[in-house]
Amino acid sequence: MQTPRAIRNWRRLFIVGLVLLAALVLWSAKELAVTVDTLRANELDNVGWNASQLEVQLVKLQHLLAEAKAGNPQRLLLQRRWDNLLSRVDPLDAAITPDLRASQPDFAPTFEQVKADIAEMSAYVRVRNGNLVQSVDVLEGPATALAVPIRRLAVMGDQYWGQLTERRRGALVDKIQSLALALGGLLLLLCANQIVIVVQRHRLGTMAVELKAALRAADQANMAKTNFLARMSHELRTPLNAIIGFAEVMQKEMFGPLGHPRYRDYSIGILASGHNLLGLVDSVLDVSRIEIGSVPVTRELVALDEMARSCVAAIQGGARNGAVEVANMVPEDLPPLRVDPAHLRKILLQLLDNAVKFGPNGGHVELGARRCDAGRLEIWVKDDGPGIRPEDLRNVLTPFNQVRNHLVFHHEGLGLGLPIAKSLTELNGGEFELTSAPGRGTEAKLRFDTAA
Repeated sequence: MQTPRAIRNWRRLFIVGLVLLAALVLWSAKELAVTVDTLRANELDNVGWNASQLEVQLVKLQHLLAEAKAGNPQRLLLQRRWDNLLSRVDPLDAAITPDLRASQPDFAPTFEQVKADIAEMSAYVRVRNGNLVQSVDVLEGPATALAVPIRRLAVMGDQYWGQLTERRRGALVDKIQSLALALGGLLLLLCANQIVIVVQRHRLGTMAVELKAALRAADQANMAKTNFLARMSHELRTPLNAIIGFAEVMQKEMFGPLGHPRYRDYSIGILASGHNLLGLVDSVLDVSRIEIGSVPVTRELVALDEMARSCVAAIQGGARNGAVEVANMVPEDLPPLRVDPAHLRKILLQLLDNAVKFGPNGGHVELGARRCDAGRLEIWVKDDGPGIRPEDLRNVLTPFNQVRNHLVFHHEGLGLGLPIAKSLTELNGGEFELTSAPGRGTEAKLRFDTAA
């Protein structure tokens, strides 16, 4: 059963869409993760926070310088505040980026001035051997003067960081929206595919019901045909037997001479045609029985050489008046077969009759056998007739399907010989093989298990 084109196209679109949307989801998730990591990392470089911390440390330093000048020096705490002030310079210096310079042009110059003033203060402290208490008078003025530019740095840093954070939040929102759209598209695609699956399943269910109904109708029609053939074949045998019987009486002139000599010839023709028609009826009846499974199988030990001699003798008598030579090549030392003797005889006669019927004048038909592996026996019937095309081999094994060959003009029959031979072979547990080629003849092979 072929898949509709629309379903095949949908499958292609679904696979392509699934791959694209999955790639888009992965890319969006990666970009979102990068943006989040960037925001976390940039918190450490917060310009506004560093500038504010610098201002806070300066205020604390001013307070301790004032207490030290008033006679209450806190040497250790003063040193700590001074170190904290100096520690804020490098992080703030590292946070100055080209974007900050473009957004706040006064930030960098102001910070450079602040660094210069702090460096000057540090140089003075080093001259006093790091003694901050002795440097109070000198440090108090520059510290007070630093308050204004550092306050400006804090204001500009907060403004810039607010703008930068807003832009990054916007980028984060865009990434989240992209991821949401990709996931939404993926969800819609999966929902559409599920709908297609449901529709296809419903369609397949409907088709299955229709196919079952069609199969039942075909089975009923086939059974009706088989019953019709069986009944007709059986009904035809009664008048045929009468025709054949009366023709034999007339041929033998059992009740006196017929009178005119032609009547005798006519009776011979009636008898031959009756036997031919009876063979056709028997073949149709055999096919009908095989189809309905009513053919009994009685397996017995059969000597193949004796069976072969009998079949060849029966065929030679009517081998188109000697136009075809029939050779028996079956050895006498073969093991017996356990098959139905009537079936085996009918198989061999059908194959030999087919080979003789379709063989050319002066042709050769051979019946042979040999041992093969695994305790089996192979029987063959081959001829040097016109042969069968490879594409027709299957057809000739179908009942009522005879291949016509323009090289053969004497092909009476219904095309039942080979199908009957194949069916009876398989009923007896054998294998049937037919090989042929145009101009190279035909060979039928049977393989049966030998008697244990």
